[in-house]
Amino acid sequence: MAARNDTIEQERASFLARFRRDPAGLVYSRTPGGEGRLVSEDEAAALLTELDLMSHRHARRFSRSAWVAVIGFPLFLIAATTFNPLFGILAIAALCGWFVVAVVQRLARARFVAGVWPRLDRNPPVRALSRAEKLARGFAIPWWQTLLIFAVGAPLVLFVKAPPSALPQVWRDWQMVAIALFFIAAILMLVWGGIRQWRHRGAARGAGRP
Repeated sequence: MAARNDTIEQERASFLARFRRDPAGLVYSRTPGGEGRLVSEDEAAALLTELDLMSHRHARRFSRSAWVAVIGFPLFLIAATTFNPLFGILAIAALCGWFVVAVVQRLARARFVAGVWPRLDRNPPVRALSRAEKLARGFAIPWWQTLLIFAVGAPLVLFVKAPPSALPQVWRDWQMVAIALFFIAAILMLVWGGIRQWRHRGAARGAGRP
């Protein structure tokens, strides 16, 4: 059984965000809220099923490549030091194989998503949503949030990553405080994410019981 893959789930959620409900029917867009084309329920289900099947195969093969790296690398390394140094090439291949598999699979999924739009070229076109409609549906963020990110977030990140030697002594103390706050925030986000996953799995198990 393939392990849960957050990257694939994020790609699936991004793909789902390209579909939207309009008065004319179901619409598929290259970007959420952008210019799109009408699709039928059967077409949408077929596309999502195709992506899910591909993702399942990729997750299973990636799990195998990860196991090869965990088991094969030390075995080939021992063989290289004991029998023949040429086994070191296999050890490197086993260690890096999972990365190559992940890149190839990522490109394959991206190629599939990019190829969906040409497949729908025969479908009726639909205008892009206005900015007000995108804001209402959550496809865009308000200008004030964008300004807040650039005016507050970006300077704060630069301040944290700045070399301490380039800052005055007073600012160095504040930099340490900011780094500590970043670590605390990251830990809290991880804990909150774990709690949400635990609750979600508990709800899924409860829903699956007769």
